[in-house]
Amino acid sequence: MKFSLTFAVLAANVGSAVGQTIFEAIEATGNYTDLLGALNATGAIADIEELGEPVTIFGPTDAAFLAINGTVADLNDTQLLDVLAGHVVIGEFDPAVVVGNGCTVLETLAGTFLTVELTDDDFCLCDPIWTVNGARVVSPPISGEGGVFWGIDEVLLPGNFTPCDPSFIDLAVDTGDFGILIDYANSTGAIQLLDNQRYTVFGPTNAAFGAAAETLSSYNTSQLVEILRGHVVAGVYKSVGVMEAGCVELATAVGTMLQVAYTEEDNVPMVTVNGIPVIEPDLIGPDGVFHGIEGVILPGSFTPCPNNMTNASSIIELAAEAGNYTTLLDALNSTPGAAEALEQSAPVTVFGPTDAAFAALGDEFTDLAGQPDLLLALLGGHVVAGAYTVADVKAEGCMEIETVVGTMVKVEYDESHTHDSRALADHIGMEGTVLVNGIHVVGADLVGFDGVFQGIDGVITPDSFSPCPGGESPEAPPAATPTAAPGDSAASVVGVSITVITTAVAATFAL
Repeated sequence: MKFSLTFAVLAANVGSAVGQTIFEAIEATGNYTDLLGALNATGAIADIEELGEPVTIFGPTDAAFLAINGTVADLNDTQLLDVLAGHVVIGEFDPAVVVGNGCTVLETLAGTFLTVELTDDDFCLCDPIWTVNGARVVSPPISGEGGVFWGIDEVLLPGNFTPCDPSFIDLAVDTGDFGILIDYANSTGAIQLLDNQRYTVFGPTNAAFGAAAETLSSYNTSQLVEILRGHVVAGVYKSVGVMEAGCVELATAVGTMLQVAYTEEDNVPMVTVNGIPVIEPDLIGPDGVFHGIEGVILPGSFTPCPNNMTNASSIIELAAEAGNYTTLLDALNSTPGAAEALEQSAPVTVFGPTDAAFAALGDEFTDLAGQPDLLLALLGGHVVAGAYTVADVKAEGCMEIETVVGTMVKVEYDESHTHDSRALADHIGMEGTVLVNGIHVVGADLVGFDGVFQGIDGVITPDSFSPCPGGESPEAPPAATPTAAPGDSAASVVGVSITVITTAVAATFAL
């Protein structure tokens, strides 16, 4: 999962060049001289202005042109014009479409296609990641007379188009088991609810609708829409999060409640929704997740989670209740979208320094407040994908885990190393302690519905890692805790810039 950007945040960052054309606004940035030169040389600016319609331009930086200088030099004027036209779309692109769907396809003036995507499969304490045919958007959009401009870090050459991944509705249709649900949703208009936001849908199978046909026939269309929307929850809830939490209570799109619970009977795991088994979990698309269920959720079927199963708190809320992590939480909350990204990227494990740990750094930490990139890299070095409990560490002895910014942490159980935190020793029922890059875990296993928070008494810095003895560690949590997030690490998302930043963090701490 990656950093998800809301339309409101994006809108707040759109620059408006009052009294300037879009091309004057681009020139004012100083970063797109080669692009404007090529547009002028080929007559593309005049061609665009003659359209008489607003356009969206996805414009490569000067560095992007420099990177393929030889390729561009080999193009004749007609070929260069085609390449430039492949960066221009008629109309002012609405980012809300991507926020809701995760991905959209646009046709350019050259007749080629662009996939505009908001990637959020990996939690990353960095700028939100928007891509256009794989090229990263590197600056907020600029608006001017005649259109909108988005700066990108690559020249878009023909042949780099890849279609969007199928939506979760498409995935559900492909199974052949949910045709009645889709027909109901289309005929009643209930499916319109799924615009411009990411959702979790608990979808009854065809057999489930067949079994409930007599009951459903007693409802009018308005009531049926309410029932259908009672299967929809805003946000993305995967089965692995429910397995970790045990039981969660979720509000639907119409304000009714769902109890989503994980149980094991005769060693057979099962997730239920208001008592109805989930039989086809985790059909995940860029627009949300679909869980097939074998019954229709009817009004009045909700019962609260048992007190001993409920953990409807997030790890951020649990850390706040602990009272020892104010500095960390303030840093997260002062970074727009960071706390939300933790919630949307479940499950994660946060190794959270106490207030005393940050205070011990003194000016070294205070100085980072004015350097957001360095601060984000430092915080990201405390977050790993997957939910790791103390029991996992005890079972493995030592684990090497990659953080969301590509650095490494060694998490180990040291039987010979006794720490003065009796709370930890009492919790795990043993002497010894758990260490993260040599730092003690002092507040163990704050388990929320979105992961695990492990309080530590120091701040993890980029080069404090040393390998486990033998250098062998699991790439995911043990089978007893199947909560590791799949997919590529965030290191592949953040790339070289994070390497530079984490190196700078190391230098800041004189490591």
